[in-house]
Amino acid sequence: MTIGSSYNYPSFAAKAVRAKRSTENKWATRFPNPPDLCFDYRALVEQENGIAKATDPHHKICIIGAGVTGLTAARELYRCGFTQITLIEQSKRIGGRHLTIPGSPNSSMSHTPFEMGAMRMPFFNRADEPPTEGRSLMAYYAKAFDLAISDFANPGSQWVTSTGIYLREGSMGGGPTPQMLIWKNEDGQTPPPGEELQKVYAKWKVFADRMTRHVAEVYASQAWEVMWAAIVEKYESVSFRDLVSMPTLQAWNERSPGDFGGMGMSAEESAIFYAIGIGDGSWGAFYDVCSLYPLRTAIFGFSSQLQLIHGRVDSLGDPLDSPCLNDEAVFDSMGLSFDRPRYIGLAALDECLLFMKTDESAKSFYEHCRERNNGLLMDSSVTKLKKLTNQKTRVYYNSKHSQPEQIREHYDDFDSVIMTLPSWLIETRIKLEYFTPQMLPFETINAYKTAHWETSCKVFAPLKNPFFQKTAKSRKPSSLTVSFTTSTPIATTITIVMTASF
Repeated sequence: MTIGSSYNYPSFAAKAVRAKRSTENKWATRFPNPPDLCFDYRALVEQENGIAKATDPHHKICIIGAGVTGLTAARELYRCGFTQITLIEQSKRIGGRHLTIPGSPNSSMSHTPFEMGAMRMPFFNRADEPPTEGRSLMAYYAKAFDLAISDFANPGSQWVTSTGIYLREGSMGGGPTPQMLIWKNEDGQTPPPGEELQKVYAKWKVFADRMTRHVAEVYASQAWEVMWAAIVEKYESVSFRDLVSMPTLQAWNERSPGDFGGMGMSAEESAIFYAIGIGDGSWGAFYDVCSLYPLRTAIFGFSSQLQLIHGRVDSLGDPLDSPCLNDEAVFDSMGLSFDRPRYIGLAALDECLLFMKTDESAKSFYEHCRERNNGLLMDSSVTKLKKLTNQKTRVYYNSKHSQPEQIREHYDDFDSVIMTLPSWLIETRIKLEYFTPQMLPFETINAYKTAHWETSCKVFAPLKNPFFQKTAKSRKPSSLTVSFTTSTPIATTITIVMTASF
């Protein structure tokens, strides 16, 4: 179970604080949104003709990685008018860490998705507005591509009928025999059952309410940069384990804007919190990482008003008419086949970015790539970037990566290169050659060397009711979420959460 997912701190705080966007910076976004990127990217892409107009359409750009970042960059640069974009992907599918499996051959509903990676998406909307009105690219694209969405059935939230809690071999609750506690939370604000859980819930809620309230009041204003710097200074050397047990603050002091104290939990309460988490399953694997990670997740809207992406589908879950939907195969610029689009689940976002037409050109980026011999290169792995004396960058890559006996090395020269890979892949797979400290400063290298990447595998699938069909208000869908999360080789958690009707 996830104790913090039952209360949407950021969205409710934003509803109470109706701060206007700064007139000095029209690009400043509003709360909730990421703390260190207070920029309204949605306003940028919603402009007529996209984010800008290319003054040099033939400027050659290489994008490495066809995950959601690479696909977004490719589509938006194409909307700007750039015509020489090359997108290189190592696998034979697009989407990266978005991985939707559209059902098994034995399933009676072949379009029922199994989400094997990312699954619950923040739209950064406020409590009184639809998710697609949130100030985020996710909200913008969901609206632009007509993606069907629903409130994610997080355990402990109002979006499930009830949540079964079975901790410590069923001993919580003080009964004479092992028991499962049942949490019904129809209003979204009912605390969990049992004295022990309620104490933990209350201490987390007091801390989160206070911090969210003060952050919402100054977010993206002139005072925000100072407050966020103070928060980082206060908590960057504090582990999440220490934050949970750190003494509480009686009152926030504006002279120390980054100090919100801790949660004041006892060792016993901390052990319970360790097991149940606040939004992404157990926080056990994250107890000994920097506390800024969970604070960023919980306070700034990453776990508030979460949505499940059904795909570009109708009310029964059947795909809407979409480009290449009924094609038996799709091909890259070199004629190599890769996974065709199905427009089901979260992967539909990536498929729409590639295959849906843009208003500016009346073509999709995919159609544009098919007209060129190097626009989209699938099953190709980048091995080296070499800075040339003419300031271009030579990109070396191997085609047919999945077929070692047929691998061939190629290279091409580009004016700009965009790498969308996790930093550990840059470190282990790609050689950087002839880049001077001025081109690649120590601060940049150190940033990606020390970045914390969460390696995880999650599975989301329906258990009982048809996943896409609309159900009566009195019935809510059951689901199974299994999460395997590893932050270090020795800190591994396995969490199984079931939400169903009891």
